[in-house]
Amino acid sequence: QKSTTEIAIDLGMPLRCIQRCGIMTWQLCRVRGLTCLADPNDLQFVLGLLRSNPDYYLDEIKAQLLAVYDIEVSLTTIWRTLKYLGLSKKKVSRNASERDEELRRDFMVEIGKFPPEYLVFADESAVNVLTTYRDEAWAP
Repeated sequence: QKSTTEIAIDLGMPLRCIQRCGIMTWQLCRVRGLTCLADPNDLQFVLGLLRSNPDYYLDEIKAQLLAVYDIEVSLTTIWRTLKYLGLSKKKVSRNASERDEELRRDFMVEIGKFPPEYLVFADESAVNVLTTYRDEAWAP
């Protein structure tokens, strides 16, 4: 344990200031750090879950941890762990399943032959219930 003099030197502060602030109480208290999933197997499990289902909610991850590893953790702990792993919520963009890059490229070549004032566009609207389901996912 460090003395108040050593603490004052380490912090570059006057000794009396350290004593007045009550830093001596730090020696009496053991402050726990923030909890996170530390077991490598648990971390790999969570990463595997998010690889297969990147749009999982925190409570779904919690339920999987409880079901598979019998680990009860808070949603905050899961969120901190995901932040520690470098993951954050990102907006999901979905491409139409009918989309074909080669056909798009061919179309651009063909349409590029016409002057812009010759082109007329009509919009086709459709409803896809899956686009409103989950619009965020975990990603690095």
